[in-house]
Amino acid sequence: MKFAAVLVLLVAALAFARAEEAAEKEADAFLLVDKKVSSIEAVVNTNYTVDITVSNIGSSPAFAIEINDDRQASAKVLSGSRASKVEKLGAGETSTLSYTVTYAERGDVDVHPTAVSYANAPDSSERRTVYGNRVFEEDYEVANEFKGVVQVLSQSEFDKRHTKKMKEWSMFIFLTFILVGGPGVIYQLQKNRIDELVSKKPAQSETEKKKPTRSNSNSSK
Repeated sequence: MKFAAVLVLLVAALAFARAEEAAEKEADAFLLVDKKVSSIEAVVNTNYTVDITVSNIGSSPAFAIEINDDRQASAKVLSGSRASKVEKLGAGETSTLSYTVTYAERGDVDVHPTAVSYANAPDSSERRTVYGNRVFEEDYEVANEFKGVVQVLSQSEFDKRHTKKMKEWSMFIFLTFILVGGPGVIYQLQKNRIDELVSKKPAQSETEKKKPTRSNSNSSK
C-alpha cells in the first residue's frame, strides 16, 4: 500500500511539473517574421526595397529583440538599415524594418531568411532565435537550402522581357475581342441597317387611307 501511495504521488508530481512547464511555454512570447521584397526581378543600379515585419503572437512581451538581415553581400544599402534592435515588443504588437538596396551586377542573388533573436525576460541571458519566410519559394527551388532567389537583370533584359509580355497580352485581348465581341458588333450593325431601311419607307397619307378599294367601288354601283 505504501509503495502504491508513493507511486501515485510521484506520478501526480510529474504531471503537475509538466503542466506547469506547458503553462510557462504558453505564456512566453512568440515572434513571427514576415519578409517582403519589391519584386521577383531587380534591375541593375535601380532601387530595390525590402520590408520586414516582426509580430509577437505570444501572450507575453519579448525583450531585447535583434533583427538581422545582412546576408546579401552583393547588395549596396541606399537607405535604412539591415539590422535593428527593439527594447520590448508586447503581446500583439509589431515592429517593422525597411531598407532600400541596389545591385551593381546582373545574375541570380540569394535572399536568405531574416534572423530575429529575443529573450522572454528583461534580464534573461537565454535567447531564442527565429527565422522569417523564404521569399519566392514557389518560384525557385534551391536544393537543400532554405533561401529564395531574386533575378537581377540589365535594363535591356528587363525591357525586352516585359515588352514581350505586353505584346502577348495585347494579342490575347485583341483575339478575345474578335471571338467574343465580334458577333455582337456584327449583330448591332445589321440591326442598325434594318432600322434605317424601315425608317426610310414612305408613310401612307390620309387620302390614300380613305380612298376606296376596287371591290368597294363595284359594290356601291
